[in-house]
Amino acid sequence: MTPHLPILRTSRLVLRPLETTDAPAIQRLAGDREIALNTLVIPHPYPDGVAEAWIEEQKQQGEFDGMYNFAIDDGGLIGIAGLTTK
Repeated sequence: MTPHLPILRTSRLVLRPLETTDAPAIQRLAGDREIALNTLVIPHPYPDGVAEAWIEEQKQQGEFDGMYNFAIDDGGLIGIAGLTTK
């Protein structure tokens, strides 16, 4: 069972749990060629359905290895930040 993740607010940004509705923004951001060239695990072109599957995986990931990914939101998803409990 995934623990309840907090929502962290600053004057400029919100760090919040990922939501299925973030998938189009994740696909757009991860699909950028420059992003894909600088990572080992992001495919280019970024296939349809991968963002949705990745979000679902993240819901289980934290319990497995203590790594939690949060959406960085400034009125829309602009990135993802990983936090670890280990």
